[in-house]
Amino acid sequence: MKNTMNRHMKQAIASVILSTALLSECGGALPGMTAASAEAAGSVAAVQMISAEGLFSDRDMKQEVEAADAVLVQLDGSTAVCASDAVRIDGSRITLLHEGVYVFSGTLDDGQIIVDADSTDKVQIVLSGTNITSASSAAIYCLQADKVFLTLAISKRFDHTRVFGSGGMPSSHSAMACAMVTTIGFREGFSSTIFGLAFCFAGVVMYDAAGVRRSTGRNAAVINHLIEGLAGNGLAFDEERLKELVGHTPIQVLAGALLGILVGSLIA
Repeated sequence: MKNTMNRHMKQAIASVILSTALLSECGGALPGMTAASAEAAGSVAAVQMISAEGLFSDRDMKQEVEAADAVLVQLDGSTAVCASDAVRIDGSRITLLHEGVYVFSGTLDDGQIIVDADSTDKVQIVLSGTNITSASSAAIYCLQADKVFLTLAISKRFDHTRVFGSGGMPSSHSAMACAMVTTIGFREGFSSTIFGLAFCFAGVVMYDAAGVRRSTGRNAAVINHLIEGLAGNGLAFDEERLKELVGHTPIQVLAGALLGILVGSLIA
């Protein structure tokens, strides 16, 4: 038994010595690796900084927009208006075809702006008070271009003319007419003659706001784009810019009507 214990003891000591030798070999340099190679492998590699000057030109870093050189696109609910051939409009699908600066304003419901220019073109999209929604894909989608720049035009100027001006959300004309109809209905009766007249009057006002007046604003936008395009070619015009925000979208008319009914119900 003593010989057996001595044999097991010698095997254990040999195993410890072998393990120590293996661990020492792993901690050192690998076979065939020089001292210089081992030192380089053990040091931390230097991080190379990438300069933006090599990726972007002065034009790329420019934030200002020249109004005379920009293409103006007026969004109008389910479509858009633009006088430039660089923009293709197919319903709510707006495609930018060439290099340049495109300034968008207005609202586009369930539409899309697509950039499909040459591979060397740089396209800058400026969103100025723009609201774009798309239920199926991205609101702004790039198919092809060298670079696409997205700029948000933010204005913190208080425009006091909007307090008394027409257009916008909600329709004040619809609100006033519906408030009058609701008040007359509660005070004179919903079966009275004056309520019927007021109801017809409110219907004409709301129809005019979403129909004739809205078309007038869209026509004014087209004329303004044409004048700006001609002015960019050296032709001078002394006429003032036509007012584009005249009518209302159906949603703005509906919001005004609901507001008027609420106010009329409270004061009746």
